[in-house]
Amino acid sequence: MNNRVAHSVRICAASLGLMLTLAIVAFSQQQADQTFDAKVSRPAYTSTHPKVLFDEAHNNFHTMSGRYKPFADLITNDGCQVVPNKEKFERRTLEGYDVLEFGTPQEARTIPAAGRAQAVVMPFGKGRVAVFGEAAMRSAQNRNFGMNYQGTDNRQLVLNVMHWLTGLLR
Repeated sequence: MNNRVAHSVRICAASLGLMLTLAIVAFSQQQADQTFDAKVSRPAYTSTHPKVLFDEAHNNFHTMSGRYKPFADLITNDGCQVVPNKEKFERRTLEGYDVLEFGTPQEARTIPAAGRAQAVVMPFGKGRVAVFGEAAMRSAQNRNFGMNYQGTDNRQLVLNVMHWLTGLLR
């Protein structure tokens, strides 16, 4: 093999190796844990089923079928009726829903969290608002992170926040 061909083969092999490495790293980053057990032993909503509108119309990083699938599955198993939203927000879009859930937009900036609250809940107008500075605790990711991280009770946190937002908890 002449030097030129050998050099081309080395470049192709290095490029292929780099592409495989990047693909593995990209795949392992913030992927929903497909094995997450979203069962709820005693669902809170058995006779009434709060309707949750899950925003997916604003280039969201977290979606019902993607990174927030464990979250959507968990609240569905708790008795919520979760519906994806594919339209911009208008009064008619929001009518008939008890909770509006939206995740991080794709182009969100990272802001240091030092000295800031990780989550804030408060009454707002005639309703209630919960704002989280980090979405991971409400997900279950493939790296033992979020609701499936041992030693935390993020699963119960998710259920408690939903119960508070819907008025089940006062």
